Parts: sequence; structure tokens; C-alpha cells
Amino acid sequence: MWKDLFHFTRSEKRGVVTLFLLLAILVVAPFVMPYFIAPQQSLNSEFFTELETFKLSLQEKENTHQTFERRNFGTRNNSAPQIKRFIFNPNELDSLGFISLGIRPFVVRNILNYRRKGGKFRKAEDFSRIYGMLPEVYQELAPFIFIETYETTAKTSGDSTKVTEAPKEFLVIELNSADTTALKQLRGIGSYFAKQIVRHRTRLGGFTHPEQLLEIYNFRQETYERILPHITIDTTNLAKINVNRASVERLRAHPYLNFYNAKAIYEHRRNHRRLSSIADLENLPDLPPEVLEKMKPYLEFLH
Repeated sequence: MWKDLFHFTRSEKRGVVTLFLLLAILVVAPFVMPYFIAPQQSLNSEFFTELETFKLSLQEKENTHQTFERRNFGTRNNSAPQIKRFIFNPNELDSLGFISLGIRPFVVRNILNYRRKGGKFRKAEDFSRIYGMLPEVYQELAPFIFIETYETTAKTSGDSTKVTEAPKEFLVIELNSADTTALKQLRGIGSYFAKQIVRHRTRLGGFTHPEQLLEIYNFRQETYERILPHITIDTTNLAKINVNRASVERLRAHPYLNFYNAKAIYEHRRNHRRLSSIADLENLPDLPPEVLEKMKPYLEFLH
């Protein structure tokens, strides 16, 4: 009876053998498959390596392109650290000198072409008329421009001779009476700063000390020190503010006073009807002592 249970026909035996073979394959397959898929992994690894190489080559080309653009066209931020400031004569400076001043290459070419055709810069303002010269760049360079003058010799010769002006060692300009023409005689003061000096003088009511020139926007310390020996100040005709009659708006118009300073003075005067001296304005909460000190020359207390 038991023999009948384990008796297989030929076809059944083949089926059992086939089943065992399939089971064996399933058991062995996980250990064998890595040997078959390794070439594919190697292929993928090579593919990704080539992909990364391609990306790096694109990045390198992009960096090269940006470097080329900066080198040829430049940007203010990249060129700023290389900019130098020095006194120069635009009739004689070479191309490298102009580049070091921060002037763009195509503007330098325009300057050199202008000179090559016989053009001369006879005053600082002529330099600002070069095509492509930005106003802000010229304003920064104006204090450093030094141009020799050209005078005409006797009519018999009909030629022009270059003559270097002797330094104006004894030139003295009174700041509170000088107009823009007189101010431009000071070395480093062109039309722009001459106008700014007159404008600031008008707002103040007149200068009381030379250091007030440094309150002008972008007025350089070097320029101030250069012209200091050649300026003087007469304070006899300052335009003063009558504290006992001035409105808040009139007080606020002075560059040393803000709205709160002006309102404090006005309210203090209104509460006390009349003020007689600068001492009456001391210790006001909204009028700092340093502001009051600067305002002393510009205040009067008329009835």
C-alpha cells in the first residue's frame, strides 16, 4: 500500500525533476544575478561620469564667457577695487592711465581719437563732453584734472605755443563773496563744485568756517586740503534768522535744523513771547547742544 503512494509514472517523474530544477534556479538566482547585471551597472556609472564631465565643461564655458565680458565691458562692482585717483592731464595721459581711473574702454578710445585728430582739452569741462563720459564719472574725476593753458604768441608768428601757468601761490578767494567764476580759479574746483559751493552758502546764509565745505556732498578731503591755503571767510554779512519773527518753515529751511528743532524754537518763543539771547534756547529737549552751537552765528534776537 505504501509503495503505491510513492510510485510515479514516467511523466510524473519528469514533472518532479522539472519542479526541483525550478526551485534550485530560484534559490541560486540571487547569488548569480549580480554577475550578470554588473556590466549594466558599469555602463550606468560610465554614463553618469560622462554626464558630469559634460556639465563641468558647460560651466567652464559659461565662466570663460563671463570672464570675457567682465574683461571687455566690465561692471562697476568688479572694476571698483582697481580704480585709482591721481592728478592727471587729459591731453597727455595714456590709455592705461585712463583705464586705471575707471573710464570705460570705449570712452578711452573716444578720448584718444579726439586727441589724434588734433583736439585739445583747454578746460576741465571739455573733458566731460567726450562721447560716452558719464556725468557721475566726470564729477568724481573733475577735482583731479590739471590742464596746462595754451596762449597765442604774437600775430607775426601766427603759431600757438604751450605755456605752463605758474602755480597761483598767492591766490586767495573770499568764500562769501566769490561767484562761480572766481571759485573755479581754485585748483580742483570745476563748474559742478563751484555751483554746489554757492548753493550751500545760500542755504546756510554764508560760511563761518572752511570746514563747512566738507558738508557738500562728495566734496573730497584732498580737495579741501588743497584749496585751504587759498580761501578766506568774511562773516560780517551773514544772512541771519530773526528768532522772534521766524516761522517754523523759515527755521526749517536752514540745513542745520530739522522739523523738530525748528518747532522747538518756535514753540519756546511763542510761550515766552520774546527771546533775547542764545541762552534762552539752551536746554530745550528737542534742540541738541551741538545743533545750537552750529546755529549760533545764524541766529539774531531782534524785537
